[in-house]
Amino acid sequence: TSLITGTATLCMALLPIELLGAYTPIVILILQMALSLSFAGEYPSLITYLFASTTHHEQAKVSSIISGSSVLGVILSLSLVFILERVLTPETMQSIGWRIPLLLGVVNIVISFWFRAKLPHQPLVAKEEQAINWLQASHIFLLTIPGTVIFFAQNISASIIIEKIQITDLKNIYGITLSCSLLICMLLCGWLTDKYSSPEKVFNLGVSGMIILSVPLYIAISHHSVIFLILSQTIMTIYAAMILCNFSYMLSQVAQGKVATLAFGFNIAATVLGGITPLVINYLVEINLLFVGVFLAFCGVSRFVVYRLPKLTLN
Repeated sequence: TSLITGTATLCMALLPIELLGAYTPIVILILQMALSLSFAGEYPSLITYLFASTTHHEQAKVSSIISGSSVLGVILSLSLVFILERVLTPETMQSIGWRIPLLLGVVNIVISFWFRAKLPHQPLVAKEEQAINWLQASHIFLLTIPGTVIFFAQNISASIIIEKIQITDLKNIYGITLSCSLLICMLLCGWLTDKYSSPEKVFNLGVSGMIILSVPLYIAISHHSVIFLILSQTIMTIYAAMILCNFSYMLSQVAQGKVATLAFGFNIAATVLGGITPLVINYLVEINLLFVGVFLAFCGVSRFVVYRLPKLTLN
């Protein structure tokens, strides 16, 4: 997966746009599909590997670090773009500036290869080949929806909200600050969960907050007040952290080590719901911010639909 990611990222960074001309969007689409394919294989394998040897008292911490690494990637990306836009002229940014983050991304892939070489090798255990467990995949699909939707809503769609409520002074740093706050809350929540509670209880509490509070909080944001914005976003960050810090653990528990089953349920939900979340939010803010809250609350309900499915027998 690292090889596919690194190759696709390098090709995108060195893309000869002038030579490709009208075929550029097609090539970019193919490279993005390769990146999606590599992530689809990487994430399920990663959490299966890590939770295979995680003790009971560090489950939430490990889960928060897994999800937190994605948030950290968002922070680094936004920060780099923020710096480049102030160092380079708009013309330079359009010509070569956009390639710099991609080239630095290749460096990150090299580092991942180094970490992979340092991982301890686990003994291979002969297993009978198993088909996808459709009941488990259905549970994973429904569990993935609130986690992936809240991730995109908090990290990717922040600038859309700021632009809508016309608080342009905060637009440049709002996304970075919000993602940094989310990362800190996730790590803290992971530590507190292991110490005082359980991942499932905290995850359910976070999703309940997403269902109950999303609508009133987005109504408060629509008042175009900085104070309401900060208060509402703080509350959202707290319940988002409760969801995301336990997200990976919840998926691993349902999957029970079946990587293909986990990959199927997770990737379908992440593609269908997570991938379109920024587009949905961009459309809904043009109507009313209230509907953004309705959308998030509706997605949160999927977690509790799981209880209506036949029960899984967990090891």
